Order: sequence, then structure tokens, then C-alpha cells
Amino acid sequence: MIKFYEIENVLFSMANMHPPEAFVPMEVYKLQLLGLPVIALTSRGPQMRSTTERVLMNNKIHLDYNTPSGFPGLYVPQYGKQRQVSFQRGVYMTAGQHKGLMLKDLLERLGQRYKAIIFVDDLTKHTDHMQETFGFMGSDLSVYRYGKMDKRIEKFLASDKSRVINQWQQLKMVWDRIFR
Repeated sequence: MIKFYEIENVLFSMANMHPPEAFVPMEVYKLQLLGLPVIALTSRGPQMRSTTERVLMNNKIHLDYNTPSGFPGLYVPQYGKQRQVSFQRGVYMTAGQHKGLMLKDLLERLGQRYKAIIFVDDLTKHTDHMQETFGFMGSDLSVYRYGKMDKRIEKFLASDKSRVINQWQQLKMVWDRIFR
């Protein structure tokens, strides 16, 4: 049985993705020049690491500069749903788990404690989770929900999906013929 994330990984590897704002790579770089660690915390799973790192590199976002280093790599966190996660070169692949708990776990494993954390995400549940986790832990937490893509997402969700469903079924048949 084909799993959606397998095809998602293939599609992502073929796609040409870009940041929603052109200034993002320069702003990340400026923060790094100030000596601030920047971590990309994504809901993608570890199996999507190479695709994610390629997209970041193609967009001139280099997160291995000034980021915390140490043990992690591939591991199962002590919090969350016990799915494997991965932290390398400034990119934290959390496999769809609670981002607040995942960051807490990572910082504990690295022995890091920060006076301030700035967190930006496009989903309210992630900003809420970060607030729940770090809001009362002695860190100055600034949480921002990024909403520029909301209208595009709403338009897609309200649209007729028959074309997309048909394309998915065709792709799944081809995938099954090739990889079965």
C-alpha cells in the first residue's frame, strides 16, 4: 500500500519551492550575523530532509551557520507521539508533532536555554503550542502567526478538487506500476 508521504516526498523533490516573502533569506542571514541562532522547525518528517535542505539551499537560506550543535541527529523525543525526528544543520524535522514540545525536547538535549525565543508559523495550532510550552518557562517568548498565504489556502480549500483528485489517482496508478 502506497503511503501519501512517499508520494509527497517525490512531488516535493520535483517542485521548485520558494519563500513566501523575497526578503526571508536576507533577514535570516542578518539574524545570524548578529550571532543569533536560527532554527527551521518543520512538521515534515526526517524522510524529507534532503528535499528540504535542497530547497533551502536553492533559496540561499543557510541554517548551519550559528546554530546549536551537539548530539541530536535522528532520534525519538521524550515528549510527543514517539515518532522519529531529526535535527541537523539547523533544520529540525518534527514529523507532524507538537512543535512546542519538540523544541523543548531539542533544547534540553542540546543543553541550551535562551533568554528569548521568536517563533513564526503559518498555523495557529503551532503558535498556540509554542505559547503553551514556553509561555511560562522563564523565556521571553514572541510568537507570530504568518498569514500571507491564508487567502490562497482558503481559495484552494473552497475550490473543486475533482481535477486534483483525478491527477492524484493517475499518479498513484503510475507509482503502483513502477514500484510494486
